[in-house]
Amino acid sequence: MKKILCVLLVLALAFGTMPVFAADTAGLENAIATVKTRIEIPAELSDFSSSVQTNESGVNVYDLQWSTAEGSEPQKRLEAEIDSYGSIIRYNYYVFENSYSERASLPKLSKDEIIGAAYAHFSRLNPDLAPEFSPEGEILHGYGVNSSSATVRFYRYVNGIEFQNNYADITLGSDTAELIQLTANLIYVQNIPAPDNIIPPERAAEKFSGLSPMTAKYITKYGKGVQQDSAVLVYQPKDAGLMINAFTGEEFKFSDCGYNEGGQLYAEANEAALSTADSSAVGFTPEELANLEQVEGLKSEQEVRAIVEGMTELPIEDKEFSGCSYNSRRSSKGGYEYTADLSYSLSEVRGGKSVNENIFVSLDAATGALIEVRAYDNINDGAAKPALTEAQALDAAKAFAAKYAPDEYAKADADVEASSEIAPECEYYGDYIFYLYRTENGFDYPENYIYISVDKTSGKIKQFSKEWNEDISFESPSGILTPDEAFAALSNECGIEPRYVSDTADGKTYTANLVYALPYGKTSIVSAKTGALLDYDGSEYNKEQEEKTADDISGHYAETAISVLLGRGVLSLPDGETGFRPDDVITQGELLEFVSALEGERYPYIADISVEVLYRYASGRGIIKNGETQNAEQPCTREDGVKYIIRALGYEQIAQMSDIFVTGFADSADITPGMEGYVAIAKGFGIVGGNPDNTFAPKAPLTRADAAIMLYNYLSK
Repeated sequence: MKKILCVLLVLALAFGTMPVFAADTAGLENAIATVKTRIEIPAELSDFSSSVQTNESGVNVYDLQWSTAEGSEPQKRLEAEIDSYGSIIRYNYYVFENSYSERASLPKLSKDEIIGAAYAHFSRLNPDLAPEFSPEGEILHGYGVNSSSATVRFYRYVNGIEFQNNYADITLGSDTAELIQLTANLIYVQNIPAPDNIIPPERAAEKFSGLSPMTAKYITKYGKGVQQDSAVLVYQPKDAGLMINAFTGEEFKFSDCGYNEGGQLYAEANEAALSTADSSAVGFTPEELANLEQVEGLKSEQEVRAIVEGMTELPIEDKEFSGCSYNSRRSSKGGYEYTADLSYSLSEVRGGKSVNENIFVSLDAATGALIEVRAYDNINDGAAKPALTEAQALDAAKAFAAKYAPDEYAKADADVEASSEIAPECEYYGDYIFYLYRTENGFDYPENYIYISVDKTSGKIKQFSKEWNEDISFESPSGILTPDEAFAALSNECGIEPRYVSDTADGKTYTANLVYALPYGKTSIVSAKTGALLDYDGSEYNKEQEEKTADDISGHYAETAISVLLGRGVLSLPDGETGFRPDDVITQGELLEFVSALEGERYPYIADISVEVLYRYASGRGIIKNGETQNAEQPCTREDGVKYIIRALGYEQIAQMSDIFVTGFADSADITPGMEGYVAIAKGFGIVGGNPDNTFAPKAPLTRADAAIMLYNYLSK
């Protein structure tokens, strides 16, 4: 699919009221003056430097830098880039100091406050541009308990219609709202068409459906409670990025051809060097013996070379053999398997230029089956006219796959569209690339495939690999929707909407085009059984992405803590749930998800993560130890809560010095021996305060509400 060729970070709008600067001293003077009217430059930033460059569209961009004098501590620098249309397209403020707080804490500002402050900064720096950018920004990243900043993105709208690839990213302190960074992606265009007399959305949807019909396929579904390695049927448009000319209803195509958007382990020398060891005097474990037996059955270097050099489809006939190594890798079926990795190369002077060509071929060292081919060269000074059409190259790719991956090819969809014409000149360079997707029950499963690239001039195979998983279950296709029903469901959830996109014919003059397309950056997948909108992992898609709040905490003693944790994104409700269940005893799995937020891990944002992933994370970070019970459904006690929290915070080593701590609780004798330090540190941090009778009740069940209060108490200090 063609994408937009755009100039990033250096283009401005043609509608501003600022005068165009000249590429001379006067232009620089105007640039400095304009920036200083919008940005207060601290007096301590006394050093100044500047540079100017002209971008691909002939627009001057002035880079202005103010900094503290050399030797000042700490060093500070303010950078601003302003273009010749008066738009500040980049801003950075640096303070170089060796101070970093690792303490997790709640952002002091809400998401709405962050977005509002970010838009105010953008309006101050670019008062003429701001009215064309929607104040309804979205937080991209950084807003969390382990980040002192947040980045907000605002999109540009013209005539009430989004202008694709025009946006501004604002980074600011999530506690102070202080501006840290601005980056604006603006495209300079001419003659933006008014949305008068465009075809209605209903007609655009019909055109879209006709040109890009809904296609059923399998995708892998992930998540807690989901059978591992299972695939579900979904519908998605054949070309989800298709655009329809908003005036004619014809397919919109961009005019540009470019795009936007180990040593030899078993060599004789090594064997000779090791032959002096007396293996009979050494005892071998069963695992070692099994490995020795496996290695004994591997093909020799001579045998694997004969296999590779007999592959006449590969470009190796004029290359010298460079080496062969045997390497082990973990098998998808468990245990290890060996590969024989061979390399061939050619270095010569051709036409006065040094040419290097290399090809790497990997085989299964036990069976000799082909695993991978990778061919590279440095011939990048232009491309010759192709000798093969795409259809001829596809025939070569299919013949190669049938010969060297017969089992996979038997299940692959080889009905690939290919042109019988020579590629246009702008596409001479490169190879023909094909993906032969696996099919099950008559539907493609694109996550399993055979990948092949074919040289356009020689017809040789340049790349080959395959992704295949035999141990996967596929949803039955019975009862699926028709393509028309699936498109109706997608249109109901998303709809076809108008959008401005930029295009260029001469590489410099950018024009705006009004098209209809599916919502930019959103999912276009629907369940083949229900028509529900799905995310790329097969889970239900939350199209609004609104903050969820619990409907069962009103009046509860933990309402404030739970509301703040949900509102600040520390915790979230699983998909499909509206209640927090505050009085339920928290399980070990739930508690591990809660405390993961203390390290900035965004597991609460990932709907229904798998238990295996959760415990891998917790074990890897020492929150739960080898030998301890690992049961996601096990109820937790109050002392379990402080144990996991203190470990997540990194204070376990100190907590284990239990003899130096006094908890001060009346029932400290009931605390499990060795846990006193955890409880004392938790009390010192204000994580727990005890009951009115000064007891801690270490063995009492820990409710979800009290676990939330523990997190809130620490994060809000």
